[in-house]
Amino acid sequence: EMKKLSLVFKGIPIIVGEKSKKQKLKDGIVYRRFGITVVSPDTLRLWIIEEEYPVFYAERGGIYVKIDGRKIKIMREKLGLSLGDLARKVGVSRKAIYSYENQAMETTPYVAYKLEEILGTSIIVPLTSPFQKYTSPKIEYIANNRIGDPKLLRIGQKLIKEGFSIMEHKRAPFDLSAVLFNTNREKRIIIKRLKHQIDSRETCLLKKIIDIMNMDISLKII
Repeated sequence: EMKKLSLVFKGIPIIVGEKSKKQKLKDGIVYRRFGITVVSPDTLRLWIIEEEYPVFYAERGGIYVKIDGRKIKIMREKLGLSLGDLARKVGVSRKAIYSYENQAMETTPYVAYKLEEILGTSIIVPLTSPFQKYTSPKIEYIANNRIGDPKLLRIGQKLIKEGFSIMEHKRAPFDLSAVLFNTNREKRIIIKRLKHQIDSRETCLLKKIIDIMNMDISLKII
């Protein structure tokens, strides 16, 4: 749902919380779940306000850090070490060292600290943005989205014929969104399905969302 909303409002999703299902979120570590950044309140505060950038991030499989491959290569050559020499000292394969030097890579903190110890310089790259690894879902993801409500389905089918990509929302203050990407000026429509009488609070909330986003978004209530 957050990824779909990020497409509607041209944003990037981030979750701020104290704990996950299994553990408390540690300060200074950036977690990623299903491609979305998850951080503790203190991590976000230090990151955004204090500009104290974290270096560790957690994904399935463990804790990782980003490393500067160009710097590794420069220092290795300066010390007269071959790829194999450095690999043996670090305890990894020659292919791993080659990958570190030639790709935007990450590795475990242990390997990164070992490289720094051998090369005599810092090669860990801070995470300067909470969003630098986020990839927006493809447009096809929403174009093929299924709609359960018959009335919304009819509206969605009509919008698709007009070139819009559409999404049904289950956990948002509106039920359907439509985005037209293939124009110089992107068009966005959000649709609220009334099941009972008009709720002025919900209508007010939707208008506030549109005002805050400062975007060309049309609100339709059906």
